[in-house]
Amino acid sequence: MSAGVEYVGLLASAGSLTLWFPQAVRLWRHRHDATALDGISITTQVVLLVTESLWATYAVLTGSLWVGVPAMVNIPLAVLAVRLLRRSRRGAPAGETAESPSDLVLDRPLQPLTWTNRTP
Repeated sequence: MSAGVEYVGLLASAGSLTLWFPQAVRLWRHRHDATALDGISITTQVVLLVTESLWATYAVLTGSLWVGVPAMVNIPLAVLAVRLLRRSRRGAPAGETAESPSDLVLDRPLQPLTWTNRTP
């Protein structure tokens, strides 16, 4: 591949990582405060996990490094986000470990989207 194509891939990967970063910072800062995390959706994090897994698979199958880099970073972050969100909404201490993989399954029905003006 040419250097120009590699540079485009690098920029796209940086953009993908940058998009998720503000939520990751907010999630980590407020991991003990369930009300501060109300604006972060578990469903969105699960969708991120699935799509990034598909992109990682595609990157391996095609040998496209820059397609897979964001996925390799975002997959562990999405798993961490789901676990932290579930703990904060369940009221368990942040140091507690999940008892089983089924703890990651959504246990509430999806709620309709609503727009609110909140300031963090």
